[in-house]
Amino acid sequence: MKTTKILLALIFISLFKSSFGQEEKNFASANDFYQKKEYHKAINIYNSLLFNGQQSYEIFYNLGNCWYKLDNYPKAILYYEKAKKIDNSDEDLNYNLNVANTKISDKIEVIPVFFLKKWWLQFQNIFSEKQWALVSIIFWIFTSLGAYLFFTTRKFIVKSISFWAGVTMLIISFITGFAGYNKYKESTQNNSAIVMTAAVNVKSSPEEESTIIFVIHQGTKVNLALKINDWYKIKLANGSTGWIKEEDLEII
Repeated sequence: MKTTKILLALIFISLFKSSFGQEEKNFASANDFYQKKEYHKAINIYNSLLFNGQQSYEIFYNLGNCWYKLDNYPKAILYYEKAKKIDNSDEDLNYNLNVANTKISDKIEVIPVFFLKKWWLQFQNIFSEKQWALVSIIFWIFTSLGAYLFFTTRKFIVKSISFWAGVTMLIISFITGFAGYNKYKESTQNNSAIVMTAAVNVKSSPEEESTIIFVIHQGTKVNLALKINDWYKIKLANGSTGWIKEEDLEII
């Protein structure tokens, strides 16, 4: 019985290593096609990796670059935005996304963000959710160390320093943990999309016969507020809202 379990474990490990090795080869092959300017071949391989559940910053970013090279700016924006959900600290990504946004028809004026919220978002975007989790754990360890010193030492000065240091570390641990939680929510919630139809009539309600209130074009990023059947209520960066069909969008 034990021999059978060991054999099954070895087979599983072998298959896992083989699968992982093949994925690495496929990724390298896609990168090679990109370097050769065979963008459609590269896209096919990157998409096959996504289909097999291998979602990563590098795959989304490279897909964005491929579509940009093919002058398909809406698709480029879509995949740059997908990459940005995972890690928005890469200057090259943000530069490429900004350039791609200059290539589309709609230039949406963004509503200014309250300075405290802007500061928090900038702070939150320093690290990814995994990095924030690691930082939070480190400060939690320091908090525990402070608590240990406080309860074990008899010296007043050490007790006082360890208490206030522990409280400070605890507060920082909560702040960094909250930042990581928000980053996690950003990366997992499907609350934004890119318009993929050339021109879309935005309606006043989720009905075909409702009034057209404005028109948006492919490549425009929208926030998704509500879904009713196959209609989404969208909100633009300038605050405008309306309803469009699900088929006109691709979720980020």
